[in-house]
Amino acid sequence: MESEAYKPLKNIAAVFNDELRQVHGCQPHFFYRDCPYDGMKSEIAGSNFRVDACFSGNPYHFQKNHVVCSETAVVAEFKKSTKDFEDNREKLVSAASHIMNDDPCRMWMYGITIENTKMAVWYFSRSHSVKSETFDFTKDIRTFIRVFLSFTYATREQMGYDPTVHRIKEEKKSKYVYEIPTENGTRYFKTIASLAHPRVLCITGRKTRVWQAVEVKGFEGNAVNEELNGGKQVALKDVWLDDGSTTEKQKLDAIFERLKTIKGDAYEWAPSWLRSRLKASIEDGSYRSYFMEIECDSFNLGKSKKKSDQAEPAPEILQFNDVGGYKRNVTPNDGGIEGAEVADSDAQKAKVLKDQNLLEDSTQTNRYSHISESALAEAAVVPLPLKVNKRLYVVKRQYRLVYSEVGESLKHVKSLNVAFSAILDTYIALVLMYLAGWMHRDISAGNIITVERSSRVFRGKLSDLEYAKHYEDKSGSPDPKTGTPFFMPVEIHGGVAFSRMGSLQLEAPDNIDPLRGPDVAQNVFKKTGPLSKGKSPRYRFQHDLESLWWVALWILIYRVVHPAGQAISGLIFTHTSAPSVARRHMFEGKRVGETLEQNLHPSLSIPDIQTPMEAIQRLLIDSYQAEDVSEPRALHIIYSTFFRFLAILIGAARFAKGVELQSDVVVESNKRPLSEEAAASKDRDSDEYEPDEEEPSSDHVVRKKRKAQT
Repeated sequence: MESEAYKPLKNIAAVFNDELRQVHGCQPHFFYRDCPYDGMKSEIAGSNFRVDACFSGNPYHFQKNHVVCSETAVVAEFKKSTKDFEDNREKLVSAASHIMNDDPCRMWMYGITIENTKMAVWYFSRSHSVKSETFDFTKDIRTFIRVFLSFTYATREQMGYDPTVHRIKEEKKSKYVYEIPTENGTRYFKTIASLAHPRVLCITGRKTRVWQAVEVKGFEGNAVNEELNGGKQVALKDVWLDDGSTTEKQKLDAIFERLKTIKGDAYEWAPSWLRSRLKASIEDGSYRSYFMEIECDSFNLGKSKKKSDQAEPAPEILQFNDVGGYKRNVTPNDGGIEGAEVADSDAQKAKVLKDQNLLEDSTQTNRYSHISESALAEAAVVPLPLKVNKRLYVVKRQYRLVYSEVGESLKHVKSLNVAFSAILDTYIALVLMYLAGWMHRDISAGNIITVERSSRVFRGKLSDLEYAKHYEDKSGSPDPKTGTPFFMPVEIHGGVAFSRMGSLQLEAPDNIDPLRGPDVAQNVFKKTGPLSKGKSPRYRFQHDLESLWWVALWILIYRVVHPAGQAISGLIFTHTSAPSVARRHMFEGKRVGETLEQNLHPSLSIPDIQTPMEAIQRLLIDSYQAEDVSEPRALHIIYSTFFRFLAILIGAARFAKGVELQSDVVVESNKRPLSEEAAASKDRDSDEYEPDEEEPSSDHVVRKKRKAQT
């Protein structure tokens, strides 16, 4: 048993704890613990995993028969045989992912793996993960001691604990006080309840948390109970962004400044009802009400460590087992950018879909990809090229903001009337962004917030503009971003643009002879817009509209309590790295009408719902297959037509009778590679962005020459 074989490590650690005590004036802050039979106690319900050993920040927890997640700074996994390294690594990454999901106080954490006498140290963060070179800890004793001493005497901040997030106990439950530095001093917000806490599959990525909170005087003593602003409740969001990127507040301010300059002729194309709403909101400044109002924010917070110059990309480190005859590791082609191949003798069979760091809320000099089992299962059916982009491993920094209102997302609204009213408000918000020249690029049910304005009157507000971009902005990091695959535009989700239809321009001479050979055509016709196939898609304004369309479909068949709709949802809405076959066939094969007719709730199976949904889908497909348009003014007709059909749809859905919505629906998908929810991945800044948030596969790991870093 591993527990007996590695028991001497406990005795060695005891020497550090009991005899050395102070080293260079430093006290030990973390303590090694052997715990192969002790369960992990965490705040995420249902967790039941164990680790072989750990470094804990609280020695008193050693007296209990469980390991406390919040105090576990380093996890360790052991195997007696080097042949079991894959299982060892998977368990380590799974434990690290769970702890970083569970504990809001973590910026990064460490791990140890030992196979026989081969030891390696791991670092996990929101920007990248690192594995040291292995060493024989029975021979390289100096390095072994350095590792153990580094972990034992490191401060909490060196171990990755965020000094600006404070855990407190109220009525035996954990709550948190977040600091937000502002120009007028630090403000403190105490959490009341979680509004959004997605369990992401990837360790890297945004890891967005949203809390219902109240401002308090401080985080110590009585200050934590002294509520400010009359106890007004707010929504606090904590998210990881690329260091130096533009914040949500900065983007909103830029959009609002642009809207101040908009004149009536800019929206003359809009149907009368929409035009009147736009006119009123632009003239009196009420366009702000279509977006979540930001009370304060800060980007001056913790950040991940910079990638070492000695680190090398090592995609094989976390590629485990064969799946259906295919290896799950991916290597770059000669170009290193435009393609990749599956490392398998049967690679020619696997014309697999583009998967850039599977997963909601993920994260490479070279960027490599992890291929999900579901992706490989559909490889022979979906003929899409696998593509790998270069990565920079940009440092990620925490961004924290406070919304002045608390609402609930479309994931939780219980009324079809409220849901579709919010969709209408979101469309208007997208039109306002369009008029300002901005694309949202992350429309999802979780980003549409319903706020109660008065008794039983709700307003939809758009939030989460981290990925929003001006249409003229061509900049962007090649490091992947993440998004929810349920609502991702199909060509972005798949990573391959729809075919564009070319046009022909007649250049025939006056003296053309009809009796000449057939080769004359090639001399008299000139292609002005050649057919384009298989290119990487660029994000376009229509993609925001398509995502809103997917949100509407998701409500109609996923949220509505109806067995047939929820069954088909498991095939269409999947947490996979590319669109499922059912999703692709429905959208590209123009089977929307057929799908709705067979699966809608009887009260919703009417022409005023089926026809608009099908018409919008055809409108979008036609626009994708037309010649690419970069100037937003050319899209007026698309926005206008979209609204006309959306208005019919909303009018019918809002007043449907006998329809119930299910909250917290979990669709059991045949395509899901793991028991927990997963999410796909595409790079949003390079406009091949990724599906989001849910648990683990610590993505891209790089080799590191140094053994430990604290």
